[in-house]
Amino acid sequence: MGVFQSEKSFTCDPAMINVIADRIVKDFQADGYECGSLDGDYGIKQISIRKGNSIFKTVLGLKTALNVKISPLGANSILINASIGLFETQALPTTIMLFLFWPVIATQIWGLIQQSRLDDRVMEIADKTIKTAGRY
Repeated sequence: MGVFQSEKSFTCDPAMINVIADRIVKDFQADGYECGSLDGDYGIKQISIRKGNSIFKTVLGLKTALNVKISPLGANSILINASIGLFETQALPTTIMLFLFWPVIATQIWGLIQQSRLDDRVMEIADKTIKTAGRY
């Protein structure tokens, strides 16, 4: 696990990934966050969460966000990873300026995300959704 991410595994049917992702998006949207989601290969779901305030910055015209990746982890579990990235993108653009300044920007944003506990909130929503479903 890198410096700018948190992750947690949950015991549940990986078929719940879409239900969990939908709940995360709905909860954050209800609080005024902008959310986007992408379906990845192998049942992976990616969610970008951002709000137009000081937590997230625009870097060279690109919006930064808390990116959440929900992946199957075997037959009876999933892995949720929350990290800093760009809104609705999977990879950093090959811009020299972004390459040079990204570590500084990511450090500042990750500190703000930890203070606001957004990554913890993602994990709490997932846990509550799994328990409510009564799957495990």
